[in-house]
Amino acid sequence: MTLATIGTELSDALLTQLQVKAAAAGISIEQLVADAVEAYDPVVGQSLLALDILDLAADAAVVIDETQTIVRFNKSAEETFQYPAAEAIGQPLSILLPADIAARHHDHIHQFQQSTDVSRHMMQRATVRGKRKDGTYFPIEASITKYQVGEQLYFAAIVRDVSEREAMMAELDERQRLLSVLAENATDVICLHELDGEYLYVSPAAKAVWGYKPEELLGKSPYEFFHPDESDTLLQSHMTSVDGRPRVRLTYRFRHKNGDYIWLETRTNPVLDEHGNPEKLVTVSTDVTAQRDFQESLRQERDLLRNITETSPAGITVVDKNGAITFANRRAEEILGLTRKDMQSRTYDAPQWQHTDYEGNPFPDEQQPFVQVMRTKAPVWNVRQAVVRDDGNIIYLAINGAPVFDEDGEISQVVFTVEDYTTRKYQEDELLKALKREKQLNEVKTNFIAMVSHEFRTPMAVIKSTMDILRLRKDDLTADELERRLAGVDLQIDRLTQLLSDVMFINRDEQVGQSPRADEISLHQFFGQLAEATSIAFPDHRPVNVAGQCENHPFVYMDIPLMQQIFMNLFSNAMKYSPWDGIVTCRYTCDGDKLAVTISDNGIGIPAKDQAQLFDTFHRAKNVGNIPGTGLGMAIIQRAVTALQGSITFTSEEGKGTTFTVTLPLQLDPANETPPTGTG
Repeated sequence: MTLATIGTELSDALLTQLQVKAAAAGISIEQLVADAVEAYDPVVGQSLLALDILDLAADAAVVIDETQTIVRFNKSAEETFQYPAAEAIGQPLSILLPADIAARHHDHIHQFQQSTDVSRHMMQRATVRGKRKDGTYFPIEASITKYQVGEQLYFAAIVRDVSEREAMMAELDERQRLLSVLAENATDVICLHELDGEYLYVSPAAKAVWGYKPEELLGKSPYEFFHPDESDTLLQSHMTSVDGRPRVRLTYRFRHKNGDYIWLETRTNPVLDEHGNPEKLVTVSTDVTAQRDFQESLRQERDLLRNITETSPAGITVVDKNGAITFANRRAEEILGLTRKDMQSRTYDAPQWQHTDYEGNPFPDEQQPFVQVMRTKAPVWNVRQAVVRDDGNIIYLAINGAPVFDEDGEISQVVFTVEDYTTRKYQEDELLKALKREKQLNEVKTNFIAMVSHEFRTPMAVIKSTMDILRLRKDDLTADELERRLAGVDLQIDRLTQLLSDVMFINRDEQVGQSPRADEISLHQFFGQLAEATSIAFPDHRPVNVAGQCENHPFVYMDIPLMQQIFMNLFSNAMKYSPWDGIVTCRYTCDGDKLAVTISDNGIGIPAKDQAQLFDTFHRAKNVGNIPGTGLGMAIIQRAVTALQGSITFTSEEGKGTTFTVTLPLQLDPANETPPTGTG
């Protein structure tokens, strides 16, 4: 619609009024008309019937006559009520109203007609409704103006659909209700503050949490209740919120009404105005005193546990359910020779450990402490295991392990204590050796007593009987018989002397600091004299056959008493355990700095079951029968060979004979106090 159109439909007087008002407002006449319709201006309303300017209004405009019949229906009304204007005009106003208020509204128009009022407003929420063509209802705000054209009275209603606004208001009401419920029932303390911190609202939870009724805090500053040591920190946080930064969180101490300080965790948010500037502050405070106490208790327990683990004399490691080492204390580092970082890169069964038992045998995986705990869900104790450290040293461990369960009752990790058993193992080994030696000594003592009671009794009995005969028959004995009797005594004395010499040699071998001598010796002469002495001792046997090859060494330097102990015993045994016509052979050769001697016989031989114990003290083979002996000879031989740093081996078959081979280092230089290292 243009100003020209308006001018053709308005009286000159009304047009003049509109032009004056538009000029005064500095707007166009079209805008003035639109504003007037919007504001229900009665001046404009007086000519609404004649104007098409109703179509300029954003709100629905409906004009009825005195019979409440619709006579005008603008475009906004068509959109609002969903009726075309042509269909609405001529219909009663009641088609636009719910049935329950149509009659009341009819009476209202009638009363308005009789009154002196020019206009009325209907803006009561939830009581004024309109009805669309499809029968749906919607909330409205309406203003009605009456005016007269000639003799005819008209009513112009300006109607606004407020459905969206009502929905927003309902949502706002619901939010306010929920906010009120939350604030009134929240266990946290919710507060509204001025920007300087003054309390404007305090939720009821303040009584339970802080001990104060909400009204006791209104108008006060929270700084009155802060711990003095934390005021500066809280002030900085406060200024951050005033600057408009959202979600400031702080933990601090707050004075309870009883005078104690409690710990609060407070989240602060600014409330912004339409320009985005903070105008209020909202805080939500939670009492975290119990949490802080728990954390402090947990910290103390953690510190205690750390001190225990770090000062423990045992290594402590933790292995997760997958077998990876996740923790190791300082002592574990020292024992295993690895840093914690290095250990945490390994699993319990990493090949670098080279697990074995104490004897060096491979350690079965099913016997690993970790595997046992995971399988049985029970602790394991004192598992003995050896591992190889990265520095190559073998260490011996004693391991205890216990499972740690999660909330589902499953093992989450296993805690181990690792004790370095290396020194103790060596001590135990030495103790076992000492116990073994003690046992052997007891056996030696027992055997010695038995041997003395047997071997000493016979010579002593012979000597005593001979002395008795000499006393009783000293005048009757001939010179030859007397000589024979005395020779028998000498023989028994020599036997006792040899027995004592053997015992003394065993005792000397046990002493520390005994070194071989370096006597000049001719091997040819030495073995020849031994063979002759043996033949004298065993006159009924064939003599020992001696053969040797040492032309390059006519003289050597060796310990003659030790040499005599070795070969005199070997010669005597070969003769003793061979038949009278048996053949005993001694062969010796020199090869460089070594002397090799073999003594062979075709006697009774050594049973296989006795060969392992041949060199044990007082041991005698089971097939010796009544052949006399002390069980010291072979022990003496072996110890003498060892003293000379040599070796002795033998082969034997029962009933066919025995061959001994003795290898000794040759000492060619008399300046050397000891022979060179031999093959033993």
